[in-house]
Amino acid sequence: MAADRTVFRLRRPGDGGGGGGADRRGKDDAWRLTADLGGVGPDDFALDLNAGEVRISFASAAGPRPPLSFLLPPGVPLIDVPSATCHFSRQRGRLTVSWAALAPASSSGAPCQGTSGVAVGGRPGSTAEDSLDERIAALAEECRGLTGAPAARRGDSDERLVGAVAAQVARLHDGGADPEHLASVVSTALQCTGRAADPAERSRLLLQVGHALEGKVPELRANCYEMAVEVLEGASAASPLLQPEACLFAAGANAGLGMHEAAEVLLRHGLQALASKRDVGEGATLLRARIHASLADVLSRIRPEEAEAHLQAAREACATEEGRQAERLQRASVAFAAPSGAERLPVRTYSVADGERQVSVRVPLDDGLYPGAASAVSSAAGHLRVEFDPGSSTAVELHIAAPRAPGAAGVACWVLRLAPLRHAVVPGAAEVQLRAGRAELRLLKEEAGPWLNGLLRD
Repeated sequence: MAADRTVFRLRRPGDGGGGGGADRRGKDDAWRLTADLGGVGPDDFALDLNAGEVRISFASAAGPRPPLSFLLPPGVPLIDVPSATCHFSRQRGRLTVSWAALAPASSSGAPCQGTSGVAVGGRPGSTAEDSLDERIAALAEECRGLTGAPAARRGDSDERLVGAVAAQVARLHDGGADPEHLASVVSTALQCTGRAADPAERSRLLLQVGHALEGKVPELRANCYEMAVEVLEGASAASPLLQPEACLFAAGANAGLGMHEAAEVLLRHGLQALASKRDVGEGATLLRARIHASLADVLSRIRPEEAEAHLQAAREACATEEGRQAERLQRASVAFAAPSGAERLPVRTYSVADGERQVSVRVPLDDGLYPGAASAVSSAAGHLRVEFDPGSSTAVELHIAAPRAPGAAGVACWVLRLAPLRHAVVPGAAEVQLRAGRAELRLLKEEAGPWLNGLLRD
């Protein structure tokens, strides 16, 4: 079996794959061999290690594929099989074998005797640095401690949790921990908090950890983003935009490391996720445009002849969104039926529908204003208006133009004031709709995720 140099890549200690090396500051003594297997799952191949060779064979279910073999070149330390670590990324179809530096391989590169099998994803034997495992365990314990008591605001809890996790994994990374292994540790630690047992919540927090690592440890950041994609596989209750967004972030991080083929796979997966879901809601068109634009940029570096089609798709999506925004501006330009200085009356009742990306506030006109009010509110353009406090993204009012009572002369301004909102929203994306005797205000969240403690802060 000859080595297939098209799928194997050997990385020396401190080599972050196109930018990570500088962040390791020479403290990572692990060698890594990656194999891009493409289109196989963890049950479709078997891995066999010995001190000087890595062998991969494929199950019949994976199709007729010849086995692969990689002989360590001269000067590369032999693999200490009992302490080697293995990780398989389903998303990228990539197998990574890591080992600490021991004696260099023989000049012939021939394998040593004594083959030992290693299970994918496992850590066979004991690690050379027990203190590293202890620090990883301490990370999970710290996460549990941070979420033991309810926080006054979910945003504060997220900030503390994410900040602590990001700081810990950055230190562990500097101490020599494998970045792919650390990303899985982060996912497990977040799950141990109890609040992040749901895949969508865990993916959202993994994305935040990745954001917090910006400019610090690029490879670890990319692995956190990829883990955010992976935990959403098969999670039907997740927001339809969460996985495509995670793919976009993961692709950007990989492209920054020079791993353009991996970035392409992630971006195509994001487009497929968008196309396979219905009712993706507000923000889907812009997200599709961003993914196409990123894919065009990636392809321009590996297959330039394919880039133009995605650039055109991005332009078309942007044009569609620009048309929608122009329509919203046109609706906003229609004069509000209630004159300036009109009497302000409080809306009596409303309901809330909370989603992953947006929150909707609904006012049944006959109940929220007075019986028969629905017949007096004829259009959203002239009778509904949304206003934010100057400079605020958490204080908003829904205005409804209608008489103060059945048969009353003149028009009053009925007001539903919502302040302070539990979390920030995007003022420019707020929309009002009128349907079936109900006024509805739709607010796009700045940050995806359910508002578990209600619409308003106490």
